[in-house]
Amino acid sequence: MNILTSIFTDDLAIDLGTVNTLIFAPERGVVLDEPSAVAIHKYTGEVLDVGAEAFKMLGREPKDVEIFRPVRGGNIENFDAVEKMLKAFITRVSGSSHRRSHVVIGVPGSSTTLEQRSVRDAARDAKATRVDLVDEGLCAALGAGLSYDDARAHLVVDIGGGTTNGAIIACGAVVVRDATRRARRRRVEEGVGSRHGGR
Repeated sequence: MNILTSIFTDDLAIDLGTVNTLIFAPERGVVLDEPSAVAIHKYTGEVLDVGAEAFKMLGREPKDVEIFRPVRGGNIENFDAVEKMLKAFITRVSGSSHRRSHVVIGVPGSSTTLEQRSVRDAARDAKATRVDLVDEGLCAALGAGLSYDDARAHLVVDIGGGTTNGAIIACGAVVVRDATRRARRRRVEEGVGSRHGGR
């Protein structure tokens, strides 16, 4: 990447979750961690709020406002709402709607070609100029500090709010993967907390 390209392009990694959306930027770390929610005016289509502020309105929104939780089971349920939410999030962390973004998004191992295309299209419609999709199992392995060139097989389990992904990783690739559209994250956190004195 040349100097001019790096000035006008942001590299972003996005975890588009059922419960929360996280965005990571190199050298800055996690720059966004907010509920996957968007408030949209019913009649104009205007985005009123996204993330935490939209989530606060859930159940108390005015009659002319709809609150969407557009991701379910790790996959897009409302394409238009996801596109608007992603655009708002990317603009927020980039500081400008005119900056270009190279986006890497984790997808469940169970996702179909059609579901992957929906994620890619939503990111592109949100003004990402380049979109790469990566298996969530591999993302979890790298995030846990596993070496990309480690030839040993590692079992990685990613328990999310909407899906649970399992993968065997070796040599920087997913050897075997499986996923279920069930999540037990809250139960696991409660169990670990009660056993080890955590919150």
